[in-house]
Amino acid sequence: MHPGLGPERRGVGYWASWATIAGVVIAVIGTVVAHNDAKPVATPGTAVSTPPAQVITTGPITPPPQVITPPPQVTTKAPVTTIAAATPYRVPKGFVGTWRGPIDQSGSKPYSVIATVTSGAVGDSLGTVEYPELQCQGIWRLESGTANSIRVTELIDGGTTCIQTISITLILQDGQLRYYIEDPQVRGTLKRGS
Repeated sequence: MHPGLGPERRGVGYWASWATIAGVVIAVIGTVVAHNDAKPVATPGTAVSTPPAQVITTGPITPPPQVITPPPQVTTKAPVTTIAAATPYRVPKGFVGTWRGPIDQSGSKPYSVIATVTSGAVGDSLGTVEYPELQCQGIWRLESGTANSIRVTELIDGGTTCIQTISITLILQDGQLRYYIEDPQVRGTLKRGS
């Protein structure tokens, strides 16, 4: 080692200068960290991130006042749409009257029907029905319908030779009333008559 430069030869002033410099550096670093004022340094190809701020408080924390902004008022009115109430189905006038005709039922002798159809809505009784050769009678109750067909439930309330309750489809075609039962298969063509 060179004489006069070794640690044993340095004086108090030398070490005091370094201690002062070190103290200043530590104070500066502490201040920068405490106040988060350090500016990040980026080198090409690296991401820069800023550390989250630290808040030092000595008393109770009061949240900032909230500002509530009402939504803008709409000054235009929406158009009003009027929906007409559904008109309940009613038996078309073409079905109203008295109808007669032969009935053909698979596995049975031919017989006739006389039906008087009145106006009505779904669920209503539409008049009377009679099967003279079978000696039974009853009513037809409307189930559903279209412009040219109605579906009725036949309810027999007199006689024992007819099925007590069955659905029948009646189709108005060419001034005649077509009579259909699916099971058992029954078909008929009725004409207006008294």
